[in-house]
Amino acid sequence: MEKQNKTVVEEIEKDITINQPPHYNINWKGEQTIQTYDYIRSWKMDYPESNIVKYVTRHPYKGQSLRDLKKARWYLNKLIQEVENETSSNV
Repeated sequence: MEKQNKTVVEEIEKDITINQPPHYNINWKGEQTIQTYDYIRSWKMDYPESNIVKYVTRHPYKGQSLRDLKKARWYLNKLIQEVENETSSNV
């Protein structure tokens, strides 16, 4: 069973649609650029911030632009609520 699981993991690691899909590492011109993951990590973003960046920057490339922008807005609204709550509790 362990050998079978290793084979599945090896196949996943080879699959470019999982590891490097085009919408992860292209810019608006279709040129290779920094991966969203690397950018997010370099700024040490937390979960809501990273999802906002991810959905906004990749929305034109996945074929679900409006859906991804709405996801970004949902995370942004949650982040705004958190900051407002922190601000009001610090007063």
